[in-house]
Amino acid sequence: MNMASTSTESLNLSIEAAASSFQRHLRAANKAPRTITGYLDAVTRFGQYLAEMGMPRDVTGIHREHVEAWVVAMQDAGHRPASVANRYRSIRVFFNWLVSEEEITRSPMDKMSTPAIPEIPVPLLPPDQVAKLLETCNGTTFDDRRDLAILRVLIDCGIRRTECANLKVDDADLDRDHIWVIEGKGRRSRQVAIHTKTVKAIDRYLRLRPRHPHHREDWLWLGRRGRLTSAGILQLVRRRGREIGVPNLHPHQLRHLAAHNDAQEGLSVPDMMMKYGWRDDSMARRYGASAAAERALAHSQAMVGGDRY
Repeated sequence: MNMASTSTESLNLSIEAAASSFQRHLRAANKAPRTITGYLDAVTRFGQYLAEMGMPRDVTGIHREHVEAWVVAMQDAGHRPASVANRYRSIRVFFNWLVSEEEITRSPMDKMSTPAIPEIPVPLLPPDQVAKLLETCNGTTFDDRRDLAILRVLIDCGIRRTECANLKVDDADLDRDHIWVIEGKGRRSRQVAIHTKTVKAIDRYLRLRPRHPHHREDWLWLGRRGRLTSAGILQLVRRRGREIGVPNLHPHQLRHLAAHNDAQEGLSVPDMMMKYGWRDDSMARRYGASAAAERALAHSQAMVGGDRY
């Protein structure tokens, strides 16, 4: 087994002390607050586990078996596979940083593999329910116009809920049929196409927006107290979902719907990565495989098959 201590390593640097320096490193690297929180939460949880189990907390004394034991403990405690995998990836970043800082010469997670995440299908909203969802916003009130525009953006563009909440008025270019989507705290931006009905919905909302008490705000979507936050968009989607008998409808289901539709229409893997802001091609290929399987099933069902005999 590869040990993580050499003469170049710091003596008695606890995981807690290292976490504080790691946080400063992340802030200096201009990582998004949510990213920093996720990394530190994982490191904190790991440190707490080490303390509870009486395992080494000096970074030079942490080895592969300690990480593996923590992963197994989370799995045995019933943590969601995606949460376990995310925490695993977070502490891998932490140990890689320790290597770059020469606090350890080698990560205890070298040659370890990320815990597998079983593929659990996200419920796909059928076309008739999508139509009913949009019909709930057929009124002419401010909320109706705003909600319809937001729903169409989510369904058409497949952007994340936080990305939708972060849109500003100037990010919507209705004459060129696209929106500018900012990822995180101003880190990356991408253009996402919007189609005719989405353009029309945003345009109708913008014609009412000047009458809103907070219309001078830069944020595109407005609520009663000003900016409509990410939490406000979640509440909006859930409320409209309840109106059509779909409790707990989540914006991510609309992102899933958009990606599924794009894959069905043959959007390439690089183009899907660009549109959805994915860093690698795994998600795009998953949607592509799912769409291909659905097309194959439909084609097979349309064939004569065994009925020819």
